Amino acid sequence: MPNAWFYYFFPLFIGAAFVAAGLTVFRRFARGYHDSKGRQYGSGEGCFGVLFAIVGATLTLGPDQK
Repeated sequence: MPNAWFYYFFPLFIGAAFVAAGLTVFRRFARGYHDSKGRQYGSGEGCFGVLFAIVGATLTLGPDQK
């Protein structure tokens, strides 16, 4: 059982990455940042960030694999 840690820590790492990315995208919308073309981030990006964070939290807190 050399890869037993994989089943416990890998979902945590993936979920944490999703949550961090989602919060980063939402933060850009909330602070009124502009993209490279000078357009302000809209509410679609903010909703996408929240959805991405929810998916990450679901992956992290998902059922145990026994």
